[in-house]
Amino acid sequence: MPTIQLGPQDSLYYEYALPESDSRFTFCFFNALTGDTNTWETVIGPRLRAAGHGTLAYNLRGQTNSRFSPGLKLDADLIVDDAIW
Repeated sequence: MPTIQLGPQDSLYYEYALPESDSRFTFCFFNALTGDTNTWETVIGPRLRAAGHGTLAYNLRGQTNSRFSPGLKLDADLIVDDAIW
């Protein structure tokens, strides 16, 4: 299970596929607060990869397979900080 460790108790689960060539793009998906990477893997991700594009989807802290420290405020600022990381 691929994860990015953000701290001793904090991590983000992700799914990443490289584009097939430099002429293709990597699309990054952001989940709804109640979603997870499965949202993108039913239709959108497979179609983009079939066209040669790359995809990156990750679960926010607190979503499936992404951990967070007790007491950590899970808010919009944290989501933005994690996206920049």
